[in-house]
Amino acid sequence: MKQDKRPMFQAALNVPVVFDRDKNYDFTVGVDYSSKNPKQPSGLAPQVGFVRYIVDNRYKDFLVSANVHTGYLFDFNKGMDNQFRVSPHLYVEYQALFNCRIGYDYMMPLQKGYPFISIGIGGLMMFRHFSIM
Repeated sequence: MKQDKRPMFQAALNVPVVFDRDKNYDFTVGVDYSSKNPKQPSGLAPQVGFVRYIVDNRYKDFLVSANVHTGYLFDFNKGMDNQFRVSPHLYVEYQALFNCRIGYDYMMPLQKGYPFISIGIGGLMMFRHFSIM
């Protein structure tokens, strides 16, 4: 299968479960959507994840974490089956609003993966350090 070089739209919503500023890890539940692409697996994937904070300080304007999300991809392509997906990635967030993910999507039945770079608006993981006073 030849890899398609066209950019894909991707949106993810992952809600932290622990969300405790004193812990350097968290678990997430969420959903990931990627636009239809005839050459690559794409669709809707409910997922769970693990987050390990590497740089996380209430006095910094950014955070860095290592993440692994895994889920079941309901593929929108007629020629591809639904499949389990594992996505280890590095996540960087700046001022709780801008984020970048760099990682690898591995599709189990295909036994093939795709590197990715995702730049977005949102994130809000830095709100774990939010306080009024």
